Amino acid sequence: MNVAVTVTDEMGLITIYRKLQQHPDVKLVL
Repeated sequence: MNVAVTVTDEMGLITIYRKLQQHPDVKLVL
């Protein structure tokens, strides 16, 4: 269960990161 949750969290972060990449202003903040 812990592994599944970790994978889900990582996928969520990747999705959010990709969305943030579309915004130069946000990318500068990161």
